[in-house]
Order: sequence, then structure tokens, then C-alpha cells
Amino acid sequence: MKWNQIANEGGLLPNVIVRDEFELWPAKRKEFIVDFTKYMDGTQTKVGDDIWLVNTMKMTTGRMWDGKDANYKVPLMRIIIEGEPGPDETDYSLDPTQLGKLRPTQPLVDGALTKITDKTIPTFELQRGSAAADPETEWLINGRQFEATKPLISVKRDSGAVWRIRNGGGGWVHPMHLHMEEHTVIARNGQRTPTKRSPDDIAKEDVVALDPSEDTVISRRFRTFAGPYVAHCHNLAHEDHNMMFGWEILP
Repeated sequence: MKWNQIANEGGLLPNVIVRDEFELWPAKRKEFIVDFTKYMDGTQTKVGDDIWLVNTMKMTTGRMWDGKDANYKVPLMRIIIEGEPGPDETDYSLDPTQLGKLRPTQPLVDGALTKITDKTIPTFELQRGSAAADPETEWLINGRQFEATKPLISVKRDSGAVWRIRNGGGGWVHPMHLHMEEHTVIARNGQRTPTKRSPDDIAKEDVVALDPSEDTVISRRFRTFAGPYVAHCHNLAHEDHNMMFGWEILP
């Protein structure tokens, strides 16, 4: 069945994205409307049909997914077609493809697109490594261990910036969560977004999904609350072993 994505972790998308598969990384959120009256080939469903949402992305290690395996199908959710709404029920469903524009895109920081290849913008590289001062540390950012009282960067409130978030490699994937407010991913590996794998990069997000050695550029603003914040990987084992960095907003 075709799934109509209408929102992600930053709320409504600019428009509906029609898709039949999606990647759901830790801490990523996606909202869909599904038309359960027909299958992808146009065949009508009937009362009693069972429909399964399945995971086909095999991942046997904590590094990244395996190669495609046609026999790998893990059932996640069962949907049963029970019939039309009853006489005392009102059907409020709408055809999502007819919704049109849902919400304007988030305005980018001035000059953001000219900085995609700029090597001087603030860069945060996620790296495998250890720290003599803390045996729990297994990850570094820009070669440094996490220290809560020593932020890697300070910004002014009511300003905006373009940051580069880079996966240092090693065959690991990382869902990097930046606290405070949502950003827009404007490039992946130098290519302007959206990409085929990440079509909802056009909207606001708060988690950057990073493939091994992937380089992303984001546009974000710093409003409302000054103070200390963190950015951290949402793979729990990575976060627990200090894969994070501190940053702060100054008044």
C-alpha cells in the first residue's frame, strides 16, 4: 500500500510525500495517512483482509544494516480490514493527495545555500575513540571527549548559523539529535536536498540521520531560551558512552 507522509519530527511537511517504504531511525518520527481501501495495484481490499507492516531492513550488528535479504521480514503491526464505518460513525477521512500545500518550508538562514561547500563553517565530526580521563568514553567529537562544562561552540540568541555534521566513518550509522529547536538539512555529501532516500529533508527536523562517512549541512536558528544544550547520538549505547557535545546560546 502507498503511504502518504504528512509530517516528521518537526511537524507538518510542506506537501504530502507518497511512498511505500521508509527508514525509521532511533528518535526519528514520521506521520502517515494510509488509504486502506485498495492495494498498490488498485485491487480493492475486502472485509477480513490482514495487512502487515513489516521491517525489511536487516541489521545484525550495531554498526549499520546488512545487505538486502528477500527472506527477512519482521512483522511490526497487524491491520485488519473490518468494513465501512457503522451507522453511528462519521467518516472524516480525506484523500491525502488532494490536501495540497500543508505548510510553508522553514526559511533558511541568509546565504545558507552558498555555504554548502564552505570548509570554514562550524563542523562537528563524530569519531570512534577513547579518553584517558574517562574509561566510559568510546566516542569523540572533533577529537575531543564530552565535557559538560566545556561547550564546543557558543552562539548568540536570535541568530542563525549553518553547521556541518559529519560521520567520521568506521562503518557506523548515527542518528544525531540536536537539542533546542529544529533545523533543515540543506545538503548531503555536497548534494542539495532532498535526496531519494531522505525526501523529508525539505522540512524541519531535529535528528540528522548519518550514513557511514556521510557529510551533512544544516541551517538552524537560535531563539527563545539562552543557556547550555547538547547534541548526541540516539543509538543508546553510543550516547551512554559519551557520543555527544555541548554547545550554548548566549544572551
